[in-house]
Amino acid sequence: MISVLEIIQLAYKIPSLLLMILSIYIIITEIKNRNAHFNTQFYLIIVCKLSNEIIYNITVFIFVLLPKWGFYKKFLKNHDWTATIYFVLSTQQITFMFFITLIISINRYIAVKYPLLYKFYFLKSKMVIILLSVITLSTIIGLGNIFFEARFDKMDSFDTLIPSLTSESAFYYRIFYQIFLFGIISIATCTFNTMAILTLRKLNKNGIKYKKELNYTIYSILTFITLFLVEILYVCNFIVSIFDFVSLMYPIYFLFNMVLDLTSIGKFYFLIYSS
Repeated sequence: MISVLEIIQLAYKIPSLLLMILSIYIIITEIKNRNAHFNTQFYLIIVCKLSNEIIYNITVFIFVLLPKWGFYKKFLKNHDWTATIYFVLSTQQITFMFFITLIISINRYIAVKYPLLYKFYFLKSKMVIILLSVITLSTIIGLGNIFFEARFDKMDSFDTLIPSLTSESAFYYRIFYQIFLFGIISIATCTFNTMAILTLRKLNKNGIKYKKELNYTIYSILTFITLFLVEILYVCNFIVSIFDFVSLMYPIYFLFNMVLDLTSIGKFYFLIYSS
C-alpha cells in the first residue's frame, strides 16, 4: 500500500525526473549544435550527474518501492541474488554521486580561480578520462558487494522488504566506503566550494559577480548540509545494525532517500535557477 509520504515523494519526483531527462536531451542537442554557452565540460559533467541520478531512482523504484507496494515480494524473498544486484547497483550509483559532486566543485573552483587555465585543465579528452575513471572506480566499489551475503528482510511493522547485507565482513566494507571514502570526498568537496567562495569575494567588483557569489554560497551551504545529513544517516544505520534495531531500518532508509532527493533534485532546481 502506498503511504501518504510516498505519494508526496512521487508527486515531486516524477516531474523532476522527466525534467531531468528533458534537460539531458536539451544539453546534448546544444552541445551537438556547438552552442557556445553549452560548449564547456561543465555541462558534460551535468549530463553524467543527471543520468546517474535518473538510473539510481529507477533502481530504488524497482528494488524498493514496487516490492513495498506488493509486486514480486515472494520472488525477491526467495532469490537472494536480487539483493546482491541491488547493493551492487545502488552502491555504484551513490559512489558516483559523491565523486561527481566533487568534480563539479573542482570545476567551479578552477573556473573562478584560474579562468585562463580552465580549458587546459578541462580539455574534453581529460574530462572523458576523469569521468571514465570515476565510473570505473564507482563500479569496482559497487562490485565489492558481490562477496557478501545479501537478502531481502521483511519488516512486519511496515509490511515491506528491505535489502540487507548479512555478512559480518560487509559491515567493515561499508564503513570503508560510506564513512571513510565518502567522508574524505565530502570534506574535499566542501573545501573546494569554500575556496571558490573566497576567490569570488576577492574578485567581487560589480552586482553580477555579487549575484554569482551569492548563488555559489547558497549552493555550497546546500552541499554541506546534504553531505552532512547523508553521513549522519550512515552512522545511524550502523548503530541500527550493531544493536539490531530492526524496526528503525525502514525509517532510516526512507530518510536516506529523502536526503538524496534533496541532494539531487534540490541541486538540480537550484542549477536551473542560477543558470
